[in-house]
Amino acid sequence: MVYSLQISTSPTNWRTLDFTNSPSGNVVFRETTASVANGTRHYRVRLDSPGRAPRFTDYHGWTNSILMRNRQVEVAIVPAVGRIMQFRFLNQTDGPFWENPSLAGVEPSADAWNTPGSFGGDKVWPAPQTWPWPPPRGFDSLPYTAAITNGGVTLTGPVDETFGTRVVRRIDLHPQEPVLRVVSTL
Repeated sequence: MVYSLQISTSPTNWRTLDFTNSPSGNVVFRETTASVANGTRHYRVRLDSPGRAPRFTDYHGWTNSILMRNRQVEVAIVPAVGRIMQFRFLNQTDGPFWENPSLAGVEPSADAWNTPGSFGGDKVWPAPQTWPWPPPRGFDSLPYTAAITNGGVTLTGPVDETFGTRVVRRIDLHPQEPVLRVVSTL
């Protein structure tokens, strides 16, 4: 089951703060932000059935891409370029992430920084940028591996030779609401 921590200033208008899958029923939530400025806060935990399992698909010519979907939104993940390419409402062609149609289906290469523009989508970019151009390849020009576990997707980048680090991204979609959680770790 999926447990959602929700908050409201009245017992009628609830907003999801966080969610998690827990087969045991043991769940701990921590509110780390001031979600409601001044005023009474009401909390509740809502229990939902798990959403659809993520599935492998072809996304704009990238094979082995992953599509996550619930009743309201879908998320397109492309491990070949290590990005969430789109997060949009169902039956919509556009979402908040820009996509470069001229690079659709193109695999990153050693000289990916010389391509005309960017792939688009959502990626990890460490800041502040203190390296000379081009940036280390492990951040943006090598394919990632993907694993589907507990209804979510984990993208794992290669170890970057410059810094000896890797990027790991955990991507979870709420089973009912248009809520996407992405945790990126270096």
